[in-house]
Amino acid sequence: MLAAAAKYAWDRYQIALEKAKAPDVFTNPVYAVVRFKLQFQGQSFDEVVYAQNRDPVDCQSYSKMIINQATRPDQKGLSWTLQSSECKTELEPCYAKLFNNQPTSVTYLSLGRGSPDERETRVIYWNITVEESDRVCSSVSQMQAGHGRKGAVRCIHAQKQ
Repeated sequence: MLAAAAKYAWDRYQIALEKAKAPDVFTNPVYAVVRFKLQFQGQSFDEVVYAQNRDPVDCQSYSKMIINQATRPDQKGLSWTLQSSECKTELEPCYAKLFNNQPTSVTYLSLGRGSPDERETRVIYWNITVEESDRVCSSVSQMQAGHGRKGAVRCIHAQKQ
């Protein structure tokens, strides 16, 4: 019985430790801003990834993970070229509102944080047509399943003008 109590206490301690390392809300987030140039079937477009991180070290680490995932081989004909990567303590207001899932002038993806290792992430594609952005939105459920992401993946459609 003592061993069971000790294991229970240890398990609770580990859970508390994980929560302390990865709080649900980052009080002073640092934003990763990673820009790529993508080539697919002769077409070129841009992708910008914004991710909320706990601090500058977390931001650097998460940025590297984004870059490594994007630039790995076997991307089914899609080639990614890193344009820039930086960490910012503040975003311009037009990009900061993305984290409230507010519609903007462009359609974008909202990737929620479903586990301690995930980050609130927003993805914008530039230089694509409305039809192409709709195709991206229609593949959201495949993105959710294919990447093993626990946080919700949503498409936020551009506001009608």
